[in-house]
Amino acid sequence: MSHDARQAAPAGPGGQPPRPTDGLARDMARNVAEGVAELVVRVLAFVVLVGVPAWLGYLVADGVGLLVGAVLGLVAFGVLWVVLLVMGVRLLVATLRRRPPA
Repeated sequence: MSHDARQAAPAGPGGQPPRPTDGLARDMARNVAEGVAELVVRVLAFVVLVGVPAWLGYLVADGVGLLVGAVLGLVAFGVLWVVLLVMGVRLLVATLRRRPPA
């Protein structure tokens, strides 16, 4: 009996053996999707934090209210950004302190 030492490569889509670039393409697609999702979240946050106060200001006092609401929204957006940044740095420092030295 003859035994073939070569193992058959697992078949990919369409019965073709997988190519080394398949994993790279999946990783790139995942990174692009994550980047798009992050961009959408940031745009929505900006629209909500700046647009809603501007719109409410416009309803209350027309153009001046729009301007005041937009400025207040930008200030809230900036403060929130700094708070999130500081919290992230604190979490990173706490994580690094808990990790045993290499």
